[in-house]
Amino acid sequence: MNTQDNIFIMGGKKTEQDVLEYSSTFSNRVRCNMNVQGEIDMNKDIFYLNYHVYDNWNIHKLNIGKKYNFMSKDVIKKFVSTLSETKIKPLKQKYSGTKGSNIFLKKIKCDKIFKNQPRCGYQSILHFIENNKFPVVSGFTIDENEKQLTYGGREVTDFHDTKSEIKVFKWLHDHSFIDITPCMYEKDTLPLLNCYYMKPRIDFMVYCLKKHGICILKNYYNEDSLSKIINESDKIFTNKSDKIEILDKEGCSKDERIFYAEKHSQTIKNLFSDDKLFNDIAKIYNPNLNKKTLINKLVFEEAKIKNSGAGWHRDNHNCQFKAIMYLTDVESKNGCFRYITNSNKKHIGKPNPRTVDYDTRFTDETIKQVIKDNDKCNIIDVTGKKGTIILADTTYIHRGKIIEEGERKAITQYFF
Repeated sequence: MNTQDNIFIMGGKKTEQDVLEYSSTFSNRVRCNMNVQGEIDMNKDIFYLNYHVYDNWNIHKLNIGKKYNFMSKDVIKKFVSTLSETKIKPLKQKYSGTKGSNIFLKKIKCDKIFKNQPRCGYQSILHFIENNKFPVVSGFTIDENEKQLTYGGREVTDFHDTKSEIKVFKWLHDHSFIDITPCMYEKDTLPLLNCYYMKPRIDFMVYCLKKHGICILKNYYNEDSLSKIINESDKIFTNKSDKIEILDKEGCSKDERIFYAEKHSQTIKNLFSDDKLFNDIAKIYNPNLNKKTLINKLVFEEAKIKNSGAGWHRDNHNCQFKAIMYLTDVESKNGCFRYITNSNKKHIGKPNPRTVDYDTRFTDETIKQVIKDNDKCNIIDVTGKKGTIILADTTYIHRGKIIEEGERKAITQYFF
């Protein structure tokens, strides 16, 4: 999909900076009702208004500020000034009630219906699908149990039915009429997608990876699939103990690791190594794809300095990608993955190497200097529950943190 040729729809929830910047890459961006988040671009922004907002503004010329006093004065002021001072002509929602919307849903063979009048955002989605567009959507709730608020902070009334709206919304994503991946974005130090309700699609993830070098997924696997991967990993360590390698390097490491786990378990191969999403992303980095799957185990031992992968390093200066999944809950003291933001070659060049012949590895002293000299380089500890997946461009500097307690089990897909 080429996002430049498609529509981005902004719902009413707060839009985080990564999503706002992503929306600006589209040729058209739809703002539902008075959504004025971010910078207005009169060359691409479209306001899609429900009946009463459209009529009050466009026909009756009523004082919007008094009519919608539940909304922020700043929001109303920006909305009014935008429509008054630009050439943006708002669109009016097509359907009233549920009849027209549900007829269209039936036409596209959707087995879900709106039980009450759908909100303006859902109407806008149907409008653009009907006009042969593939909307990418942000700012819509995907959790039926989440407290529903309007853009102005007021709770949604019984006039709408949230649960039926979300069922339609998810069906449209599942059947490739829309992409709701940006709705999965959760504010965090690094880009984080919550995949509990839906599986993400590739475009927004690649955007995050190209911008930050990393994208974290939680709840990607259901409990059954995750348990199978964990159990298979444990079996391999038990039954293939002769394959265990222990790296002793740079005064640390010493984790137990088994390479090519996909050759020892068809389950791991099917569920993890051959995961289509991971492989499709990796091919964007390197079409001539090679790969191997590692399982490793790191256990704290008193008076021993241990981590996974030894000291600070890049896997490659130019092109490298991997997917890491925690098989145990990992906090900062459990030997988590450590990542330095804005640390690949395009940002900071090549720091002084640990040795001349091995220029992708760096001493702690070198890293301290990198952090001191580059205010956008920050060390982040990536923690998470078992099942947390770290998609990382490993041309950025990273390492495993020294373990201080407990254990850390993980599975890593190397793409090279």
